[in-house]
Amino acid sequence: MKKAADSGDAEAQGLLGGMYRLGIGTLRDDEKAAHRARRAAEQGDIKAMLNIAMYYDKGEGVPQNRIFAASWFKKAAEKGNSDAQTFLGEYYKGGLGGLPKNEAEAVKWFRKAADQGDTAAEYYLGEAYNTGQGVKQDYKAAIYWYQKAAEKIFLPAIHNLGLMYMLGEGFEKNPKEGLAYVLTAAKEGLPESQYLMGLEYERGEYVKKDLKEAARWYQLAASKGYVKAREALEGLNKR
Repeated sequence: MKKAADSGDAEAQGLLGGMYRLGIGTLRDDEKAAHRARRAAEQGDIKAMLNIAMYYDKGEGVPQNRIFAASWFKKAAEKGNSDAQTFLGEYYKGGLGGLPKNEAEAVKWFRKAADQGDTAAEYYLGEAYNTGQGVKQDYKAAIYWYQKAAEKIFLPAIHNLGLMYMLGEGFEKNPKEGLAYVLTAAKEGLPESQYLMGLEYERGEYVKKDLKEAARWYQLAASKGYVKAREALEGLNKR
């Protein structure tokens, strides 16, 4: 493998980079992994383009440089890589890597990735339709994309479907049905859902009021760094 990579074989470069990253057959070495990924990417290997972009995005094996990351994400995205398309959408959504903040451009890339079945992109597309950012607000379209992601147990999509039921957005308002979705995501560990379950038990709106149960859910969310849950737990403990 190393001989082929050293001779300039792009596929071997990419595979060897993956071995260094995962520590397969060798000691893990992020710098060597990034070096091999960059060499393969420069030769047109699409997966390597994605990998070197992710290295630059996270600062693994190379100094963090989101401008370089954006450049490589774009190259891989333009060649049809759905993961890169989703990352590129996130970059446009957040105005990262020197790219202008552009919700419509973000939606364009999310749609390309979602059409290939990328779960995160399906969620982001649902979010765009739900909030009307980058597209005209359309609750039915939001539900469609959220449901596709939720079918793959993508917890934020399940949570947001619950919120839409609770608020009567795209569905007939049904707080109890919505809370069932939120509970599903909470049990699977989503801190936003755990916080909301704590809030419901503290208020006693759609469940029987139970401050101990509220504290339990707040604690679970707070342990994951969810600030609102920590503040709510502190307020509960002062009672």
